Amino acid sequence: MDVEFTLHPAAAPGTLEAELDREFVSGRGRTGTLRSRYPLAFTSDESSAFLVGRRDDEALACLAGRHFDWQTPERRWRGVMIGLVYTTPAARGTGLGSRMLRTALETFTRQGDEFAVLWSRIEGFYEACGFRRADCGTFGRWTREDGATGAPPGEPLQDVSRPALQALEDLRRSQSRCTLLRPLSGWETCPIPADEVRLLRVGPAMSPHAYALFGVAAGTRIVYELIGEAAQCATLWPALAEGAQEVLVNERLGSPTHRWLAANAPVAWHPQDLALWAPLNAQACNVDFGAWYLPWLDRL
Repeated sequence: MDVEFTLHPAAAPGTLEAELDREFVSGRGRTGTLRSRYPLAFTSDESSAFLVGRRDDEALACLAGRHFDWQTPERRWRGVMIGLVYTTPAARGTGLGSRMLRTALETFTRQGDEFAVLWSRIEGFYEACGFRRADCGTFGRWTREDGATGAPPGEPLQDVSRPALQALEDLRRSQSRCTLLRPLSGWETCPIPADEVRLLRVGPAMSPHAYALFGVAAGTRIVYELIGEAAQCATLWPALAEGAQEVLVNERLGSPTHRWLAANAPVAWHPQDLALWAPLNAQACNVDFGAWYLPWLDRL
């Protein structure tokens, strides 16, 4: 199949954005659009782009790439996360998806990215394109037994001022040895399948002691981040669980939050095993990617 690949900043061209919405959002019974849910994937600067495969004037496949900075105690890395991998139904089974992924890795290497990461349950496909699976994430589930539910706590994240968001970001970075440097616009993300993202915090808005960031989908609360010392976890967790039908938790295995919940809350834990990494330079080939955890809110 004679296909040409080109980069397009800010958006998938033509009808592809609507097709992506049908594939990942409305076709799965979810609300909103990818552009409204993942604004960093559709920015007009050079931090994100769509790689599109075309035959003549027909768009047959695309994927999104978002560049980001990853800070470790030793140095700052430049990474790219890949998501929204899509081929049109007519082009599936032709090898186009594999060609697109390999082209993406070559393109991002030329642009100076040092590693790529994506998340998928599909076995074998991404490994054949140069990725290796390594994930220190863990998934927890707590389910209410008495059936009593109520309104979620906290406030909508979209109502929080930018100075207050910066205070949260400062606290988040101070709690992690390795962290993704999240721009303030990254706090506008509303991951699928949540209908909204809410914030529950301890302490003043401009100098918070702890916070919980969680999505709400009907009676389910999806915890993306629970940041703070053990005493604050003891305050935040009961508020998160009160009135919820179930609480889902995304955490790094062995993190302070995971250790506190494992010891103090009836949460059932399972490995995530979703992250796949591709080193793009010699230095990244020596990285233990299994020790790196990118927060759920930042994923594409």
